[in-house]
Amino acid sequence: MKQYKCEIEASVVSALERLSYEYETRKDNVAFLLEGHADDPGFLDSATFRKYQQEEFDAKKAFETAKNEFQAAYVPSELREHKISWALDYQTKILTITQHCDCEVELCEEEQRTLTTA
Repeated sequence: MKQYKCEIEASVVSALERLSYEYETRKDNVAFLLEGHADDPGFLDSATFRKYQQEEFDAKKAFETAKNEFQAAYVPSELREHKISWALDYQTKILTITQHCDCEVELCEEEQRTLTTA
C-alpha cells in the first residue's frame, strides 16, 4: 500500500465541503422526518416529505458530481487505473490518495512535482 499527498486550493476544498454539508444536512432532515412520522404511513406520500426527499436527492447528485470532477482534476490518471481510494481533509486541505495494489505506477513529471509520497 502506498500513499500520496498534495495540498489543494482553499476555494476548491471549500466548494466540496459546502456540497458535502448540504447533502448531509438534507439527509439528516429526511431521517428526522421519517423518525417523527414512523406511525404515519401516509406521510411518505405527502408533498412535504417528497419536497425534502427531492432536496436530498438533488444535494447528493451535486455532491457526487463534484467529487467525480474533483477526482478527474486532482487524482492522476495513472493512479485511477489501479485500486485506489482518496480522502480530502477539509481542515488541512490535504488530499490523501491510497494505492491499495502493489503495482508500480509511473507518474508523469508534473504529477511527481505536486504529489509527495507518504
